[in-house]
Amino acid sequence: MDWDNPEDRARLVERVGPIEYERLHMAHVKASTLETVNGYGIRPVRSPRFGLIYMVDGAGAGFSTIEKARKHAASLMPRRTKS
Repeated sequence: MDWDNPEDRARLVERVGPIEYERLHMAHVKASTLETVNGYGIRPVRSPRFGLIYMVDGAGAGFSTIEKARKHAASLMPRRTKS
């Protein structure tokens, strides 16, 4: 499964339904998270427009380097993680 491919994601949600899709997507996010800074997970994502970017999950932001992603996550209000 290529989570960076919108067509693959669309086929998956059609095949398994929205609840199972969400479970699988959350497992992917957890598995692909490289580190957590200030409560925000940072993970690599491939974008057709920008290439490899590092997403700061929950912040709606992506960066060209992991260092920039770390800096941004550290600048945000601390995020509480679910226990």
